[in-house]
Amino acid sequence: MNITEKLRGAMRRIAGVSSGAAEQEQGKRRTLALPSILNVYGPRADAFPKPTPINLRRFSETPVARKAINTIKDRMRG
Repeated sequence: MNITEKLRGAMRRIAGVSSGAAEQEQGKRRTLALPSILNVYGPRADAFPKPTPINLRRFSETPVARKAINTIKDRMRG
């Protein structure tokens, strides 16, 4: 099979003219499904860490969380 035969076959497949292939693939899907990485419906559930006690302790060491904890703690104290 030379390059012209390959090209001719590819062009027939694109046009849907190949012998009998159009009738066989009538019910088959000709496109691929959208990959889940391109899903725009919202964040994935596994993207966030689970709120286990260890993870919450680590999170409480961040500056924003520490400020919120101290603010609530100071209000309760005084």
